[in-house]
Amino acid sequence: MKHKYIKVVTTSMVDKKAIKILFKRYWSSAGWTDTYLSKAELDYAKEAGVMFD
Repeated sequence: MKHKYIKVVTTSMVDKKAIKILFKRYWSSAGWTDTYLSKAELDYAKEAGVMFD
């Protein structure tokens, strides 16, 4: 039986600004956060495919 390998997608393939916005919204050095994003930030992250409504 041959082994099947899964190709892992890394954040280097994703828009780094969009990932930063995602983490800004949900995570901080203190843990989970309730930070709100501007409409422009949310639209940018959604367009990049890292966030959705």
